[in-house]
Amino acid sequence: MRIERNKRREGALSRAVTLILPLCLWSAACQTRGVAADQQFRMLFDGFHLVLVDDLPAKTPIQELDSSALRNTYPSDRTLIPGRVYVFRKTTNTSDDTLGMKILPERLAKIGAHVTKAPRSSKDFVYPYIGGPLFLVEFEKDGRQGTIFNRVHTSSKPGEHWEELIVAYK
Repeated sequence: MRIERNKRREGALSRAVTLILPLCLWSAACQTRGVAADQQFRMLFDGFHLVLVDDLPAKTPIQELDSSALRNTYPSDRTLIPGRVYVFRKTTNTSDDTLGMKILPERLAKIGAHVTKAPRSSKDFVYPYIGGPLFLVEFEKDGRQGTIFNRVHTSSKPGEHWEELIVAYK
């Protein structure tokens, strides 16, 4: 009788391990991918403060996006998700020339993205009256297209403007 009980216990333990082990491995793999995507996002946007994440408006051309009209629909998203737009504020004194020509293209390459368009010289920047210079960087990652550009956000209040980085990921 004891032998039968022990065999049943061993069988039950064996079945439990057979069921639980694959679940644990699957869960760990998912968490690793999530952590990696989160780390890539933080590395790519180091020196920026995430202001909002919203759905990418389907009918608005990317460079005509108005961040004032966007909502912070997904405040905790810290990964690039297709169909979203991200708005950041710069928190460092890094020049826009360096960001557009060097830093962002290098960071995109480090996370496995292919840069398809980026400024190569000062002629590739736009020089507005306030702020800038302005740049545009386009990339492909995981079969999706992304666009990163900076803009001066102006307010109806006199003297109130700031630079923002807008990222659209299709």
